[in-house]
Amino acid sequence: MVKEKIGLIAGNNTFPVQFAKAARAEGVEKIVAVGFYGETMKELSKYVDELHWLKVGQLSMMIKIFKKTGVRSVVMVGQINPKIVLKNFIGLDFRLIKLIFRLKDRRADTVLKSIADEIEREGITLEDSTIFIKALIAPKGIITGKPLSRAQKTDVNFGVRMAKGISGLDIGQTVVVKNKSVVAVEAMDGTDETIKRSGRIAGSGTTVVKVAKPQQDMRFDVPVIGLETVKNAVSAGVQVIALEAGKTVFFDKEKVIDAAEKNNIKIIGVDSREIL
Repeated sequence: MVKEKIGLIAGNNTFPVQFAKAARAEGVEKIVAVGFYGETMKELSKYVDELHWLKVGQLSMMIKIFKKTGVRSVVMVGQINPKIVLKNFIGLDFRLIKLIFRLKDRRADTVLKSIADEIEREGITLEDSTIFIKALIAPKGIITGKPLSRAQKTDVNFGVRMAKGISGLDIGQTVVVKNKSVVAVEAMDGTDETIKRSGRIAGSGTTVVKVAKPQQDMRFDVPVIGLETVKNAVSAGVQVIALEAGKTVFFDKEKVIDAAEKNNIKIIGVDSREIL
């Protein structure tokens, strides 16, 4: 396991900060981070030794920074706004433009895997993004709230099948269902916007199901839940949040559980191969 020095490709939200804290707790001596204007939280600077700021799309400069600082192992944590692939290559360096033109499609997995391969061609290993945060992976079983009702179990089972279907196509990892009907499907808008949309469409009583992709590459784009997810679920009238156990990162667990219990939201970790 990496202990002396690690590079951090830091996307948005709290994942990079949480990772940096966990890496320190595991004894990592030096963390060299690359952050992106308009994406990465400035707070990250408090938890790393170096924080280099780049524009999204400066792939060559990012690799140059890691090589110059002697980094040979990196992690990619936190999402980068996927709308980058819809732009007319404004702000992208020539290396990334060439990479994107070679792709068979521009799905998130395709783009991220190609970037990972490009990094590794430079002798830099892209590590499992959960390398230091295994304790934050959602467990199987009831996490908060009472056991699910029969109707709720039915919706969770239905939602898992639907979520695995869209995740397998690399569309998204989250669906919202109600009464065995799909209310909202995650795409580029992300989980929080999907939950908000479900509230406008179906009102209260919905079930959120979040899963990993069938062949999830744990180096990037792992499913994540945090306090913001629950806050949006409260506003949307969600009654159940089901997470794929063993593959979903669970941040701010105590705060999430407290907020869920106060608002009668049940959270459960499920095995996608089993029926509740």
